Amino acid sequence: MRLDLAGGWTDTPPYTFEKGGAVVNIAINLEGVPPIRVNGRFIDEPVIRLCSKDANKTSCIAKVGELINYAVPGDPLAIHKATIVLLDIIPNEEQALNEFLRHSGGFEINTECAVPMGSGLGTSSILGAALVKCLCEMMNIPLTNDLLFNCVLKLEQMFTTGGGWQDQIGGVIGGAKFTTTMPGIPPIYNITQIQDGNDDFLNELQKRLILFYTGVPRIAKNILEIVVIRYLSREKEVVEILNHLMDNARDMYEAMSSSDFHRIGQLINEYWEMKKQLVPGSTNQEIEDIMSEVKEMASGIGLAGAGGGGFMYILAKDHESTQKIREKLYKTALKSDSKLYNWDFNFDGMEIQ
Repeated sequence: MRLDLAGGWTDTPPYTFEKGGAVVNIAINLEGVPPIRVNGRFIDEPVIRLCSKDANKTSCIAKVGELINYAVPGDPLAIHKATIVLLDIIPNEEQALNEFLRHSGGFEINTECAVPMGSGLGTSSILGAALVKCLCEMMNIPLTNDLLFNCVLKLEQMFTTGGGWQDQIGGVIGGAKFTTTMPGIPPIYNITQIQDGNDDFLNELQKRLILFYTGVPRIAKNILEIVVIRYLSREKEVVEILNHLMDNARDMYEAMSSSDFHRIGQLINEYWEMKKQLVPGSTNQEIEDIMSEVKEMASGIGLAGAGGGGFMYILAKDHESTQKIREKLYKTALKSDSKLYNWDFNFDGMEIQ
């Protein structure tokens, strides 16, 4: 998964195409494992079998019409279908598809996402990246990282969720990263590892950064639409905030590079305040109540991704505060649908077997 620490929203079209973008995020495992997996195999049956293990849904597709009906974000197999269409790996005419499947046999794609829906951790884009990579490996389609990132960027627009580029980069490339792009289409990515090999800093960050699922689900699409409409209307406040978010990411890169935990906390707070200004619906009373319980012990606090629910992250002031925050959140989780998660850095990024 990816956890965004600064600059999110600047990676989202159309702003990122017009102004460029700058984001700091980290690749993480949940409960000791990468929670997203995609498996592909060829089968003798003349069908395309799509499976989502976590949604407990399977579909056997033998007709073009069943495949091109992908623009349904609530459908757990929508992204599977859109990926196949995007890569143009099967004929798009009914008779040609039937002959193709009879001659070549079919294939099966299985996915698993062991993370709550609406997490804010970039699930759909990272799943999309894994699907694109899996199918390209199966079909011997050459694929650079930049092409992979841009395929997922297009994929998000195809099935109407409208995401940007930071999620797929955050999950595909391991460790802590500062990613920038210049204006233009397609984006060209400059990815810089932060404190790569500095175990002292990364271990300290992992100890003091707490990840908590609020139990409040949300759909990023709704929040994204609000921000995009406001930007296209050239609302002065929105344009200024997006420009400040670019500065926020650059400042976070400098703070993390110098191991300045106090400044990192300040920038997390600034980031969260800007998210709330962009979309007032990024927070609610339930979220604010959870934050108020731990605020005095935290250097920085915010919600992952677009906000509105999902995962909260808290940077504790010190090790003593870390333990106290965890105890409070554990008690909160006992009486709600929330959960305190263990996380660790994922330094390998996407793995292929």
